Amino acid sequence: MFSYFLRNIIHLNESVLFLYREPFKDESMPAEFDNNGFLAVPHSVFKAPISENYKEMLELARRINRDFHDMLFQSDVRNRDREAIILATLFMRALEHYQAAIIIAENGIASSARVTVRALMEVTFRLRAIATEPEMYQKFIAEDILYRRDFINNILNNDYSMLKKAKENVTNEILDRIDAEIKESKPRKYKIKELSQLAGMHDWYVGVYSLLSKAVHTPVRELEDYLEIREDGEIGELKYAPQLSEIPRLILTAAELISYAAAGFEQRFQTGFASRIEENMALVHAASDLIDGSRA
Repeated sequence: MFSYFLRNIIHLNESVLFLYREPFKDESMPAEFDNNGFLAVPHSVFKAPISENYKEMLELARRINRDFHDMLFQSDVRNRDREAIILATLFMRALEHYQAAIIIAENGIASSARVTVRALMEVTFRLRAIATEPEMYQKFIAEDILYRRDFINNILNNDYSMLKKAKENVTNEILDRIDAEIKESKPRKYKIKELSQLAGMHDWYVGVYSLLSKAVHTPVRELEDYLEIREDGEIGELKYAPQLSEIPRLILTAAELISYAAAGFEQRFQTGFASRIEENMALVHAASDLIDGSRA
């Protein structure tokens, strides 16, 4: 199933921008925002309308968060079970990204929420790939040595002053040990596309991941967030304020992703939360359909 994010992106210039009441008018924007932006105090002045407008979605997001924390702490993780430790820590990272995405979205910082949802998606791909593919966790561990080698080579191949001390710490013994480990384990790097396929989520990679990646790399179209475009196509003014139009789909996309991550986790640990995961996923889909219906 395509996510709410993907199903609505094609309508961005048509109706999503006008779907919800804009609660921030010039007269209600706190004066501190001009000087301190999203660190303004009290920024609850502009957080409160977001919480009110998206109350049901945020309540659902918090319910999902509570459920999956319960599931995490009911899992049986043994300290010598490396696969279990990898999956548990990946799920912890996924939960952190999920919570961060909800917090950031609730504060109206849409571009940063997109970056965080993308990070959540990557962790979800990797977690599900490891949960699904036998011995994938060993390949994940072995892959780390390649990143270490690349990092060290970048240090050795550049003469920037900030790298001087790091370069001094790279000894021939370290290099020989890394080369020997690579020769023995024959690791390889897995691209995000491959992980999405192993995770059974290649549709997300094609349809959603590439869109969210724009927030990370900041191509010129991303900067339209800060422009008010008039009907004649000319720029009317610059916008620097909480962004509301994307909040629903960011919240629901994050909720759907953490549910997929939870399903992969449950596949391995069998905590008895499978029905709860299905129920939460159904609620996310129902919320997506409800919003689609309000736009029809």
